[in-house]
Amino acid sequence: ATRAARILGERKKIAITLTALPEVPYRGDEGLIRQLLLLLLDNAVKYTPDAGSIQVRFNDRDSGHLVIDIHNTGEAIPKELGEQIFDRFYRLNKTRSRDNANGSGGAGLGLAIARWITELHGGTLTLAESGPSGNLFRITLPKSAMPASQSA
Repeated sequence: ATRAARILGERKKIAITLTALPEVPYRGDEGLIRQLLLLLLDNAVKYTPDAGSIQVRFNDRDSGHLVIDIHNTGEAIPKELGEQIFDRFYRLNKTRSRDNANGSGGAGLGLAIARWITELHGGTLTLAESGPSGNLFRITLPKSAMPASQSA
């Protein structure tokens, strides 16, 4: 997912770094987890200014959870909108609508789908921090998770 995001970020000269654990055992739907990461990274690229940076960090602070942090140097999201940004069709910046001239828009579904995928795996997706240094999105997944559609 980070390799794909690097391609997206090349045009804007965005540096994307990955700090990963050597091997993290996790049981879940690989395709959906990849889509989750791509949605968040695509969003980070869209909202990071030219020559900005995105850091992706994997850690397992405790043995029961995998934590994935995605930090971008984009403009801070107002605290009062921290939950609203995960609503379907919500657009923080109306100039980035699907039909804008530079092609960077969308329908306002990316974060809603990302949260749905996370919750399907028994986890949480939050805007953990937002301020002058950018935004930190945190995915917390229980290591024993298995999407409901595959657990039967």
